Formats: sequence, structure tokens, C-alpha cells
Amino acid sequence: MKKKELLWSDFHSNIHPKQINDLENWYDFAKEMLDFWGVAYYPFLHRKSKHGLPLEDTIPLEDMQKDWEYIRQFAEEKSEDDFTFFMGYEWQGNGEDGDHNVYYLNNDQDIHHPMTYKELLNKIPKSQAMAIPHHTGYAVGHRGKNWATHDYEYSPFTEIYSSHGSSESDYDDLPMNVHIHMGPRDSKGTVMQG
Repeated sequence: MKKKELLWSDFHSNIHPKQINDLENWYDFAKEMLDFWGVAYYPFLHRKSKHGLPLEDTIPLEDMQKDWEYIRQFAEEKSEDDFTFFMGYEWQGNGEDGDHNVYYLNNDQDIHHPMTYKELLNKIPKSQAMAIPHHTGYAVGHRGKNWATHDYEYSPFTEIYSSHGSSESDYDDLPMNVHIHMGPRDSKGTVMQG
């Protein structure tokens, strides 16, 4: 009988633009604690609408590209290391398909932010990238996972639990009420539903 090996990782480590210079520290910590790791660059900021409502939006494209290049160079430098590291980013789109963290097998890929999951899949290379849905249990249509648009060839894994709470089921004692603007837990987006 072939022995199974249990490996630990974290594929929802969101590094924000203001934290980009801390990437080396994050990497060192991950190397100490995990078997392999993928950083998910978070190129978003909070701003107010003209009426004062809080909104989340992508940072300016020039800043995003600069940070992405920094992460790419970092990944290239670490490619000789004995610790497997994947570069990636968070994709949100228009919120209808749920948030995903996109990771690439190679470090020569670009960051993409189309509005829908289908458009995202048209931009990332099949079998060379994956888009992992996360905090799926939020309200569908408000960044919770829309399983009707899901493609298992691009998204073979899903996050079950994060600091947002559990997405496994809507009957859980770990509520998803961290970000109330994304709606309460919804059974339609949960992993069990998917």
C-alpha cells in the first residue's frame, strides 16, 4: 500500500499594497510553518463614493503592475530555494461569481481583473493556472460563490475555512459575519451546495 503524505499550506495569504515590502518576512514565516505556500496579492483599496458610501476598488493599474513585477522578481529569486512558492492574486470581478485567488504554475503570467469568472478563465492558461474560490458561503451575487458558473478544470479546489469563518455549510457555529457588506452566510454558495 502506498503511503500518503499530509502537507500543509495556506492559499489565502492576502498581501496588500502597503505590505508589499514585508513579502520577505511573510515568506520566511511561511517557510518555517508550511510545506509550500502561495501568496495572494490583494490589489484593492477602500474609497468613498461621491455620496460617501464605502467602496472597494482596484488600485491604479500602474501601481498594480509595479507590485506584480516586484512579486514576480521575488518569486524568481526564490525559485532556487528548496521551498515551493506560488505567486498569485485575488480576483473579485463584479461580485456575481464569487472571489477567487488565482495562482500560476510559472512566474511569467500577468494579473487580470475582468468582470466575470468566465472572462477570467479565458485569460488564464488552462493547466498552468488555477482559481481557488474562497469564502464561498457569503451571499451569491455579493461575492459568494456562484456554483452555476464554476469550472472544475480551472478550479479543482475550494476554500472551506478562513478568518471570515466556515463556508462548508450554512449550519455552522463559525459565522461568516466578518464583512457584513458581503452579506450573511447563504446556503447557495456553500461548499456543500457546490
